[in-house]
Amino acid sequence: MDAASLAQFERLCTEFYNPPNEQAQRHAHEVLTPLLNGIDSVPQLQYVLANSSNQQALVFASTALTKVATANWTAVTEQQREDMKNFMLNYLFQNCEALQNSAPYAVSFLVRFLCRIVKLSWLEGPQHQTIVSDVQKFLSASTRHWILGLDIYVQLTADIQPTVGPGMSRFRRTALSFRDIALPQIFTTAVDILTQMYEGKLRIDDKMDEFKLVKKVLQLAYNCLSFDFMGTIPDETSEDQTTVMVPHNWTVLKDNIIPKLFFQLYDSSCKNGWKDCAIYCLQCLVLLSSLRRSFFQNEEEKTALLQSMMEGTAHLISNKVGLSDPQCLHETCRLIGRINTSSQFKELKQVPSFEMWLEQVYGFTIDAIKNWQILPNSKHYLLQFWAQLVMPIMNDKDKTPGFHTKLEDYIYTITVSYIDSRLFLADMAARGEDSMDDEGFEDALQDEVLRGEQLDVIAQLARLNYQKTAQHVLELFGGCTSEANVNEHKLAWLVYIMGALVGGNTGSTSSMRAQQQQQPSGSQPLHVINGEIAGRVFSLMNQTDANTNLPPESKDPTNLETLELSYLYFMEQFRKVYIGEHARQLSASAPPSALSRGDVSMASSENPSRVVQERVCTVLGLKDEDAILGILIKKIVTNLQHRYTLEAVLKRTLAYFYELAAGVNIVHSVDKMSPHLIISGKLLLKNDTVRHLMANHASSTLGFLHAGPKYGRYRTQYYATLGKLLFMECRDGSTSTTALETFNTFMMPQYQVLEQLWQAANTGDGSALRSEQLRLPLIGLCRDLRGICQACVSHDMYTILFNWLVDNPKQPQNCKITVFSAALNFYWDDPEVTTPLLKFVAEFVYNKAQRINFDQNSPNGILLFREASKILVAYSQRMLQREQSQPVYKDIYREKYKGIGCVLELFSNALHGNYTNFGVFELYNDNSLSMSLSLALKLCMSIPIADLMSYLKCLKPFFMFLELATRNHAKLVCEVAESAEHLAGLIRALEEGLTSFDSSVCMQCCASIDNLCTFFYDIAHTGVGSSVGGGTAATAEDVARVTQGLLVPGGPVDAELRRVLNLMLQLIMAGEFNSTWSISRPILALILMYKDTYTQAQELIVRQQPTEDRQQYVGKCFSELMVGVTDSLQTKNRDHFTRNMYHFAQAVRSTS
Repeated sequence: MDAASLAQFERLCTEFYNPPNEQAQRHAHEVLTPLLNGIDSVPQLQYVLANSSNQQALVFASTALTKVATANWTAVTEQQREDMKNFMLNYLFQNCEALQNSAPYAVSFLVRFLCRIVKLSWLEGPQHQTIVSDVQKFLSASTRHWILGLDIYVQLTADIQPTVGPGMSRFRRTALSFRDIALPQIFTTAVDILTQMYEGKLRIDDKMDEFKLVKKVLQLAYNCLSFDFMGTIPDETSEDQTTVMVPHNWTVLKDNIIPKLFFQLYDSSCKNGWKDCAIYCLQCLVLLSSLRRSFFQNEEEKTALLQSMMEGTAHLISNKVGLSDPQCLHETCRLIGRINTSSQFKELKQVPSFEMWLEQVYGFTIDAIKNWQILPNSKHYLLQFWAQLVMPIMNDKDKTPGFHTKLEDYIYTITVSYIDSRLFLADMAARGEDSMDDEGFEDALQDEVLRGEQLDVIAQLARLNYQKTAQHVLELFGGCTSEANVNEHKLAWLVYIMGALVGGNTGSTSSMRAQQQQQPSGSQPLHVINGEIAGRVFSLMNQTDANTNLPPESKDPTNLETLELSYLYFMEQFRKVYIGEHARQLSASAPPSALSRGDVSMASSENPSRVVQERVCTVLGLKDEDAILGILIKKIVTNLQHRYTLEAVLKRTLAYFYELAAGVNIVHSVDKMSPHLIISGKLLLKNDTVRHLMANHASSTLGFLHAGPKYGRYRTQYYATLGKLLFMECRDGSTSTTALETFNTFMMPQYQVLEQLWQAANTGDGSALRSEQLRLPLIGLCRDLRGICQACVSHDMYTILFNWLVDNPKQPQNCKITVFSAALNFYWDDPEVTTPLLKFVAEFVYNKAQRINFDQNSPNGILLFREASKILVAYSQRMLQREQSQPVYKDIYREKYKGIGCVLELFSNALHGNYTNFGVFELYNDNSLSMSLSLALKLCMSIPIADLMSYLKCLKPFFMFLELATRNHAKLVCEVAESAEHLAGLIRALEEGLTSFDSSVCMQCCASIDNLCTFFYDIAHTGVGSSVGGGTAATAEDVARVTQGLLVPGGPVDAELRRVLNLMLQLIMAGEFNSTWSISRPILALILMYKDTYTQAQELIVRQQPTEDRQQYVGKCFSELMVGVTDSLQTKNRDHFTRNMYHFAQAVRSTS
């Protein structure tokens, strides 16, 4: 590159980053992009760095160098790596002043390139681990060099942290090595600079340079303290990882001056208006408060740190230092919360300033609660602080009367203040005040996660003074319901809070007893308080349900939806108490044998438990426990009848109904009795409302069943729940005849629809099925049957459903199940029909829990597979015909890929069901299997690889099908593949799947490749008569097809398999594949098939190693890989190779 070329390059970079128009930017992009494609562009880009002062050119060149080096690191020689590092160090040192004056924005990109070189070369020897001494010359020069040196450390400590993704295993080892070799010295440098600042020994005249220096050193301290010391790659969005695992030799952190240093720097940063510095100070203090317990040699060291933290935070919040800034306030709240979570209550009590500190935190918390502008995330840390004190206070045996009384008063005041603040915000939200929108306020009622966090905190806080808190909430509830204009937002909040109170005091007998003892003398039992709360909510719920339309005072359906969701939340919390309590009462006197089989009818109505004095039903004024259950069921039915237009309410109602039906409680009612299981569905079946619903499950009063396709998907869950109850009832039937009668009676509405569809399908050419009058019933029937089939978890129950659908097995063409294949002939292009239909059949042929287990003399397994085959053929033929016309899809996911995913899942379930002898089809010249395989493979081949990976969620059955098809039907797969190019396309898709982040897809791809290669190897090396799966022998035609057709040297299949072998070896070398067993199986087959390719790949990998020692070591590992391995794919030889591969992978990774 000469001066003219450099000038042109600078102009293009300027047009790319600051385009005068879109055309100029597009042109610049086209010209500059090739520089990112290979290592050959490195000299040109380095020339730009050495000779240009244009900021945009420097940004592009440094960014391009970073990307090129990262993508092509194995192609960079040892000398080039050293030269690049030295070039960047010298360049940055010599141009420090010029860069910060003329191109300050480019500095971070240049530093990033240097750090990437250090990171990528770190494990290649001590000569690449000299960054600390390299940076020392920056720290010994001018202030700006000092700042630049710290910037190198800051970016290096951030970039070298391991992250999830390609190269994760190698970079994790890099980070752990860096932790031991360089990080301690880097952190010591940061502490030394901070100490000089604290002692006033560091003076910088230029205020801006001082700010930059302070910010960089604080940022460096934060990066060091937050380093992933254990290489666990924690989730940065979560607060669960609260322990800082610093090494033992970081003893400087035990010095009491360290926290004082950060607090003083925080003060000075706030005074100077250095917001970023102040935030870093607080973040470092949060990390200091989280040091692991084993880091301290004794309790005195831990207490000294806590004392410093408490004094510093008390000064901070009492003087409101920097708290006007929301971020500083947030970090202060985090710091207070972290001090508590990282220490035990008894440790906190030992700190001399604990009481003073608590008083300050209490005042700070009350102020934060009253100030609604403070974001909920900040308040959450303060509320969690007090909530986490509740259980230690309740269980503290060494109570100081005055101190504990004050603590209890603090927590009670905070609890009721926070509850009051929720209602205040509900008032503001209902009035729609603009100030809330201006502050970015989030309404927790509309945010399930935020609401859940707040309710959990309220539940924890209320346990300490449960009766007082509950009484306060009941008073608020009474005042709200008596208002002339009811505020539904406030009502909803109160119902949610009451649900949290009820649900928050469930638990073990010991914890319940501890909570009861915590209440003042003369307090009511907990279940009486809960009964009073429940009575108020149930009364309001009945009032709301009395008007099944929108309330007159509310024109917004959102308000009703919010209130209804709060009722469901309360019911869920009440269920935890009621079902558990009801089960305890039943188990107290029922014989153990009755309980073990779920027979609650033998239980006495008396409750001898010493803890519970009155039943919840008595408090509610109801006759018995079933009446309580009736309230819950009645609400469910009301919602299904009248609230189905509120989709969130419908969804949650059905989920709650399922939980009631499927719930199982472990009951410990009497100390000396062993625990028993109580199935809550048994309780439901004895309820009259449930019995009525079961008898009228398809009633026209259940609006969501008849409201069209929009609500159709909820039918599946509805019938899955009813199916559970139905099969519980069938199991309890005295005879199989009774069970069958019960089932047939229940299924009568579905039978009537099925009969109507059957008549239409058998009238003329069956085109009567394609009518609007039958379309919706067909969709509904498929969804209903899928739900019922999901509830079939045993052989007996599945057999009942199977016989209901396959009602004439001796004449399969006259069975009712044939309706579905007939319907697909007319509705194949209607996704609203095909999706539920294919999903039902996929569920019907799915042998989960071995529920499909026909007798040996039964043809039902073959009938079931053939029907699945007919459905696949009916759908696939038409979809492939449509593909030939190259249609334009409005929604390709819905119109094409969702259906293909469903049909491949259906066929995979049928292939994997283990209820069909597939040899029968070939023996009797039945083409069901071969045609199905052929069409399924053609569907797979119709999916472009880019789309396959883009729509992976719905197309995962693609890989499952290929694994199953190649496992026992590799011969058929090769037969139905029309050409070597088509088979090569499938192998290319498997190659793409090997690099997927979904581990199940990777495993299935390995298995599929192994299946194909084993088939090819056996055919090519054994010839005629070799076993090719399924117990069949290869014919001369099979051998010719493979050796002279598919595996022709240089052909598409041959080339793809060689490429797969190279890829797998690269994955092993990079440590990118977790299951050595899975990948070793296809690798052995590929090595035996392509020894020349393996030798070439081995030589290439050895040459790519950076040092001669490394090359010799890797070459030795490859030699040992094949020790004891013979030219055979027998199980014993495979296992031996797998062991060798495991040792090989461990060896190359440990030194990479």
